[in-house]
Order: sequence, then C-alpha cells, then structure tokens
Amino acid sequence: MNPNHQKDIISRSHQRSKAFGVEKERVYSKKILPHHQLQRILENSNSLLQLSMPFIENIYKILAQSGFIIVLTDHEGCILYIKGEEETVKAAHEINMIQGAYMDEKSIGTNAMGTAISEDMAVQITAKEHFVSAYHKWTCSAAPIHNCKGEIIGTLNLTADKVHVHPHTLGLVISAVQAIEHHLKNIDIQKQLVNSQNYAFALMNHLSFGVFAIDEEDNILWANDTACRIINIKRSLIIHKPFIELLKKWNVIKHSLLQGKQYFDQEEQFNLPDIQDRFFFNCYKMKSEAHDRPGFLVTFHAINRFIQLANKVSGLKAKYSFDDIICKSQKMKEIVEYAKVVSNNPSTILITGESGTGKEVFAQSIHQASERRESNFVAINCGAIPSELIESELYGYEDGAFTGAKKGGKQGKFELANGGTIFLDEIGEMPMDMQVKLLRTIQEGYIVKVGGNQPIDINTRIIAATNKDLKVEIDKGNFRLDLFYRLNVIEINIPSLKDRRDDIIPLTRYFLQLKAQKLAKSLPQIPDSTYEEMLNYQWPGNIRELENFVEKAVILNGQVGIEKRIENNTSGPLTPSIPHSTRIKTLQEVEKDSIKAAINQLDGNMTQVAKALNIGRNTLYMKMKKYQISQD
Repeated sequence: MNPNHQKDIISRSHQRSKAFGVEKERVYSKKILPHHQLQRILENSNSLLQLSMPFIENIYKILAQSGFIIVLTDHEGCILYIKGEEETVKAAHEINMIQGAYMDEKSIGTNAMGTAISEDMAVQITAKEHFVSAYHKWTCSAAPIHNCKGEIIGTLNLTADKVHVHPHTLGLVISAVQAIEHHLKNIDIQKQLVNSQNYAFALMNHLSFGVFAIDEEDNILWANDTACRIINIKRSLIIHKPFIELLKKWNVIKHSLLQGKQYFDQEEQFNLPDIQDRFFFNCYKMKSEAHDRPGFLVTFHAINRFIQLANKVSGLKAKYSFDDIICKSQKMKEIVEYAKVVSNNPSTILITGESGTGKEVFAQSIHQASERRESNFVAINCGAIPSELIESELYGYEDGAFTGAKKGGKQGKFELANGGTIFLDEIGEMPMDMQVKLLRTIQEGYIVKVGGNQPIDINTRIIAATNKDLKVEIDKGNFRLDLFYRLNVIEINIPSLKDRRDDIIPLTRYFLQLKAQKLAKSLPQIPDSTYEEMLNYQWPGNIRELENFVEKAVILNGQVGIEKRIENNTSGPLTPSIPHSTRIKTLQEVEKDSIKAAINQLDGNMTQVAKALNIGRNTLYMKMKKYQISQD
C-alpha cells in the first residue's frame, strides 16, 4: 500500500474516532454483548461461520506457533470467532477482545477490523496507528468479506505482537478472503445451475478456478474452460468419461458427500502424467426437484500461491542485501560490484572462502538483487545433515516412503525454493551418491521425491558454497568433476579477514552497535591498544570470530584483550582473559566441553567434528542430545 494512502486512511479513521467520542486511554470495547444477544448474533451469522471455518483452519496450520490469532467478525464488527496461539488469545482476552465484543471504530476507535469495514478495503494497523493506547502493542491485518452482491458480510483479521508486523501477513488475509468469496461464488453458481444452466456455464467459463459437473453415473457432464486449460485437454475428450479416470479418489470423496459430510479445500492430484501440480478441491452434492439421484459439482484451484504465502510468513526469505555488507577495502568493493553484476543471471554460482567469511550473506544478497527476490530463499547445510537424511531434505518424500515419515509426505528444499533460490552450503561435504542425484537435477530440471516416481519440474537457481578447495577434493576422489563444472559457472571467492584488514575497524564498530542493542548494554569503549592487537591478529575464524569477540567485549564492557595461543607459530581463536578454574571436572563435563569446543572451532561442520573427536556422526548426535548441545 502507498505510504501516503496509508496515512490518509489512518487520519480519516482517527477523525471518525474522535467524532465518536472514543477515549484514547480506554481498555475495553464500548460494546460487548451479553450471552443471550451473542447467541442470536451467532445464529444469524451461522452461514458465514460455517463458510469461513475451513479457511481459518488452513491459516492456523500455516501460522502454527507463530504468535498470531485469527479473528472473524460480522459486518458490524462483532467478534464471532477467535482461534490462535493460547498465549496470544489470553493476551487478547485480557482487554476483552472476545466473542461478542464490537471492534467497529465507534466502539474502539482505529483498528484493522473496524477501519476495514469503514473504508471497505484491506488494511494493516500497527502499534501507535491504533487510536486506543491499549492496542499499541498489536499489529492487525484485516480484509472485508463481501457476498456476491458486493455487500460486506464480515471481516477476517490476523493479530499478533507488533514485532511480527510484515506486509505478507496482509497478503495472506487477502488471499484467504478471496478464497472465501470464491467459495461464496461457488455456492451461488450451484444455485444458478438448477435455474439457468446456460447462464451458469457462461459465468463459470470466466472463473479463475476449474469446475467440473459430474452426473449421477459419475461421468463428466461439463467442464469449464479453466479446467480444460489447467489439465491441457479438449472438453470433447473428457465429456461423458468417468471422472475417476481423472481423480482416483473420487469414489471415496463421493461416499463422504453422500453421508452428508463436507469436502472443502482438500489437497489432491490429478491422475494425469503431465500434471504434477497439487490443487485444493471442493466437492458439492447437487440435487434437483426433477431428479432423486444426485449429481456433483467439483471445483479446484492451484495451491502454489498459498504455499508461497505460507513460506514467506514462515521465514523462507533472504534478510541480507548488498547494503548489509560492510566493506572499506578495495578488494571487497570489487567483489561486491562483481556479485551485483551476476545476480540476475540464472546460472549457478559457486561461492568459495574460509569459514566465517560471510558466504551466506553474499548468497542472500545475490538473491535479493535478482528477479527472484519475491520468491523463496532456502538454505541447507550439506555438512550438518546425516547422509541418510539429506536426500529427503532436498527432494522431500511421499506418504509412507519410510518408517517415521510424516503423514501426507513432505516438501523438499528444492520444491520450497521453486521459482526462487536454493543455497547449498558446505557443498564439499555432500555424499557422492547425492552428488550424482544433484547433477541429474541440474541437468534435467526436475526432482523425484523419495518413495515417489513422478518427476516434478522445478525452476530453482542454485548457489553453492564451500570452504574447501574442490579441485583438491576431486583429486582425492571426494567430489565429482562433472558436478564441479556444473556448479562453477560463476565463481565468487571471498577473501579471509586477514586479507582485508581495512574492514576490521568498520566491522568492529558495526558489531559493537548491533550487540549493544541486542544485549541492552551501553556501547563500550575499546582501547586503542586492543584495536592495534586486532589489526595484527590473523583471525582464523574470520568475521564470525570477530563478531563473537565483539560480543564478549560488549558483555565485559570493553575489558577484553586478545589472548593468542601459539601452536606451530599460528594464532588460535580469541578468548577473553578469564582466570582458570582449579576444580577437577568430571569425565562427562570434559566430554561435553570437548564437543562444544570442536563444534565452535569447526564452525558447526558435523562431519569434521566427528572426525576430530574420532567418533561416528550418529554417536556425535547422540552425545549432543544427551548433553543438550545445540549445533549453533
């Protein structure tokens, strides 16, 4: 939404709030219905409740454990239903944001639900944009729900703490309301079919979703243009054909409908070799006065848009851009400019450099500077996942593919990144058998899920990264030469921190500001002598080590120096000067400390950690679980 347009909406709403005499320091809505009146409202709004419930459940699944609550109101702003995280619902109840409370502007001033009704448009109201101060901690996104006549019949709203404010939240609400309104259209279409078949056919041909009419013998009576276009088949070839040939589960669905059960927004696939997309299906039983035996109406629409929205809300977005890369050295400036030039190229990119140099920051920045910026950025650490699990992580799996598999299957990282970018970190740690499958994916442009046999076309840009010399790994037989050439179309080498010393001071000042704010501490003063030591230090852990050192400096109010550990004339990691304990540690404590130290020194590379400790990867994960050690 245009910022000026948003300001105009807020301004008009505040003026109306003042005119209604709403008090800024109010805590509760002016109008809350008693129980008997609420029941009457709920009865009158039963159709809206029943219609909206499947979509509310879908949103709740998408936003599970995200701190959001979903609120449905009627056309006057009366809350009909609330669903969401228990803690957020409890916080809402504390200000009487409950069933029967009115959220119109007259009762509570400027808020997303009331303002959406007044302005007849989707709005997002955050923090102090609310008129009443009790709501300043919230962010709310609401959209009005219209019936087929264009009249407002209610609103759908997402509310959470203001820290969760994001424009995609409003997009998710708008999509859900559009689906509800489409559902209303479907019901209206069903009624019109009985009275005016020709008019209904003409109308359905212009719908954005597919429609099938099924007769009492389970044959396809009619299909709209959208349905034929989606499945890429002429209408004449499917009319009077058994619908079960297109949808294998039809007999199960039909049985459910005949028992009076509803079938709304269920995910299914067509039984067609060239159609791999998934769709939300809605099925309705139809019965006319002239026929005792029922027919059926089936509608479907692609779920890709809903999946993309869900992924955006779930955090599959790049957060860094080239503006976040702190550099003063000429070498880094040239590398950043080169990365900007190649960002919009669809070719694969290989980012090389020592651990801690910021390879993922570059990968995210490249994604943000490309035409794929609105799609997902999905990162996976190839060295942090057990070899037996990496295929299912990358490609996903079908229902029942293996013992312990999630019911309904799971999308893999490639499918989540479809249309966007996948970042394969520590590509040098990928097992050889997976290297073969990755090479085939790059060459063929499709994936096959574990336990599946249907190829799924993907359009995913690959950015790989490694701290290893892959040419040496090729000579050792650890990495495939053909995969190296597929990945190394464009190479970006990020220098170590010791080779860009001009960046040490700017990076230190940046991290000081960042850590002080994060830890709620005052900005410490770093002595000039410490800065001189930092400029002379080799920084084997690069930017990650520098960031950790600065965090310690903030915690210790700047009273920290560099302690060098000399081993074969090389410098070890930074540690603050802290007195050593004389207490004798238990064997379990020693083992726990050794694992944590290895993870820290090897930057979370589980393969290298296991080798360094001379234990198997499974044993390592078992001990990490035992001692509650995280991989971070």
